[in-house]
Amino acid sequence: MPPQHRVGLNDQQRRTPLPPRAGEQDPKEPIPWTERQACTPARQHGQLLTKGKVLKGNRSVSAAQQADRSEEYDKRRQHTVSCRVYSHRINRGAGRSSCGEAQLFREALAIHRKVLAPDDLALATSLNNLALVLGQEEKFEESEALYRESMAIRRKRLGNEHPFIAQSLNNIGMVYVRQRKHTEAEPLFKEALDINRKAVGTVHPVVGSNLNNLALVYLNTNRLPQAEEYFRQVLELDKKIKGDGSPGLAGVTQNLGVVLTRERKFAEAERYLREALAMKQKTFAADHWDVATTKNLLGACLTDEGRYAAAEPLLVESRAIIEKQFGPASDRTRVATTRVVTLYERWGKPGKAAEWRAKLPQPAAPTPAK
Repeated sequence: MPPQHRVGLNDQQRRTPLPPRAGEQDPKEPIPWTERQACTPARQHGQLLTKGKVLKGNRSVSAAQQADRSEEYDKRRQHTVSCRVYSHRINRGAGRSSCGEAQLFREALAIHRKVLAPDDLALATSLNNLALVLGQEEKFEESEALYRESMAIRRKRLGNEHPFIAQSLNNIGMVYVRQRKHTEAEPLFKEALDINRKAVGTVHPVVGSNLNNLALVYLNTNRLPQAEEYFRQVLELDKKIKGDGSPGLAGVTQNLGVVLTRERKFAEAERYLREALAMKQKTFAADHWDVATTKNLLGACLTDEGRYAAAEPLLVESRAIIEKQFGPASDRTRVATTRVVTLYERWGKPGKAAEWRAKLPQPAAPTPAK
């Protein structure tokens, strides 16, 4: 999915499954390790015994059948291990999913459908894993269908107020968010938040994730007072969990600064953006794109406040880093360049504005009709 300028999460938070955008990182809800381990050896089928016969229920299995099942079991075990490795990579943000990874999860799901009961929680996990990868590939319709199938199994086995139900609701909500269907996502995030508050209490990282997702919905639907309220709740909760001044607070601190900028509360917005920048500078190199993103947002805040001389170096320097990282035609670079143009237009420097406007990527020419 092409990066776009919307505010979201940094690398430390990983709260939503979106690809990086200006001021934003993928929010993913990790697949719980305990759930990925749900298919225990006692529940696996077709294991080899030391004798020439294998008992399954009250029926004996011939040596030939035993060999077939052993081969199937070995294949299933190989896929299980591989899927765990890829799940771990995806959850740690080691890279975007690839067609090869999606195919691996498809094969694993096909095996699980054969060897597991239709209401087995391990099958729900397999469905969830494939849905996550497909969502990253923007195959939203199939991703949502798999998430809903997974949630149906979980509801049947666990009831309606288990944290895994909240995870499923959150995952479906994020599929909607990636399609800009914020109205459809909102009730799902609210239900997930209610379930998690009852299940794990009010001071827990997953509750912060749910609050953050709702704040992003409010921000993207221009309900700024609600967005501000929820980002403040997330910030206070994260301080309790991670400690005041933790680098892990940078993302939500930045998001709050963006909301306050849009509300024209410039003094407070600048303070939060500078705090976020200081946190990121402790974590990343000076030329890291995430540091540049925060500088760019701070420069935009100062531009809106009319402090053009202070905004200029922040916008120009951060734009150069963003272009180097993402390329001149990327959406991130377009947004950063537009901010420089806006700066010089408002500053009354039309020549400079025209110079930077010329650097904006040109839209592709329409394909001639045949």
